[in-house]
Order: sequence, then C-alpha cells, then structure tokens
Amino acid sequence: MPNELTEVYVDTSVLVSLLAPDDVNHKIASDIFKKIYTLKSTVVSSVITEVELLRSLNRRGASNSHYKAANNVLRILELVDIIPEIRVAASKVAPTSTRSLDAIHIATALVSDVKVFITFDKRQEVSAQESFLISDPNYIFTE
Repeated sequence: MPNELTEVYVDTSVLVSLLAPDDVNHKIASDIFKKIYTLKSTVVSSVITEVELLRSLNRRGASNSHYKAANNVLRILELVDIIPEIRVAASKVAPTSTRSLDAIHIATALVSDVKVFITFDKRQEVSAQESFLISDPNYIFTE
C-alpha cells in the first residue's frame, strides 16, 4: 500500500528526467519525487546510477548547475553496492534480452527487497514486471 511505502527503487532514467526540464517525463519525475518526499520513503538505487547519471549529463552538455543538482539528488539516494548476490541475481533476470545494466538495477531492487521499481525505460519495465516488481510509476499515487 502506498501509505506504507517505505522504500522505492528509482532507475537512472527517472533521475535524468527529473534534472532535465525539457524531458518529456520531467513533470511526472518531479511529481514522483514530491510524493516520495511526502511519504518519507527511502529512495534506493544502484551505485551504477551515479555513473549513468553523470554520463547522461555529459552527453547533454549540461551546465555546472545541472551537475550540482545531480550531486544533490545522488546524496539523497541510498546507493547499493554491487555485491556478489546482486551479480548472481542479475545474471538470472528475465528475459535474456535484458541489457546488463538494467539487469543489475533489477537485481539490486530484488536483493534489497524493494518492491516498487520506477523506471521510464519500457524494456526495463518489462523485465522488472517479469521479476515481480511493481513498475508502474503511478503506483505511488494510488490510495
């Protein structure tokens, strides 16, 4: 139940949208983070999120203010190291066409026992659903 939502896994795609006002998903990413803040939920992600987020900013030619904002966002995340249990779980994520970094994100959520997995990546969303994670971004808005 959303009122009992203590942890939410957030994929890098959501963070990129949050930091890019021109992104098609910017508003929903902002709304998601407002709701997470209201619920006082812990935001969980993999340590690879830091690399993915900063590389995305590099590709976009981001300004210094974007990097500062990214570092502020990264500070509020509970970043999970890629421990052996996560590596093993990632190798088993279905379908087999799941990209490796996506599999690491999904495995991190599973091993961390986080049930809600928010992503804007449709392929990753399918893999998350096949792993029995709740991957609908609107889930946190339901009552």
